Amino acid sequence: MKTSVLSLRRWWQSLKRKWLNAKQPIVTAASQSAASLGAAENPTKFPPLEGRRREIYIFRSADAFYEASLLAANRTRTTEDKAQKFNLGLVYGTNGAFAVELYLKCLLSIECNQVPETHDLQRLYLQLRPKSRAKLRKRHDKLAKDNATLSDFRKRFGIKTDLESLLEDGKDVFIQFRYL
Repeated sequence: MKTSVLSLRRWWQSLKRKWLNAKQPIVTAASQSAASLGAAENPTKFPPLEGRRREIYIFRSADAFYEASLLAANRTRTTEDKAQKFNLGLVYGTNGAFAVELYLKCLLSIECNQVPETHDLQRLYLQLRPKSRAKLRKRHDKLAKDNATLSDFRKRFGIKTDLESLLEDGKDVFIQFRYL
């Protein structure tokens, strides 16, 4: 077990070094002239994505975080360690909330050409066009009716599982779960 943890730690440190090195500013004649004109600096040093490329990127990122949440949820079913179950539950919730956030931002990018800088799921949802909200609500109601997890939440905790209630209750899960 120790060797896999150590190799994972080395891999993570290597990845972190590569990422930090990739973020080093690249000085070109164009960037120097833009800076001299007082243009706002791009903090990531990556060219901003626009239009369809941005929408596809956001959607694929949302899919990846959704898949990561499912992996964590599945792992909670196979482990006996209560601490690990708890931590995997946080990973599930955080990644799931971030996936929902990105899906909503993708829709907002398509509908309004905006990507708000907020993690508030309820606020993002309310910025969608009424027609989009109605479609999402209808789809959620159809899926939630027979969903075992949501049914369990209703029975065990008395939690409302309609879309608006879930978004209100979980509007800042991404932030809360990261800093428990």
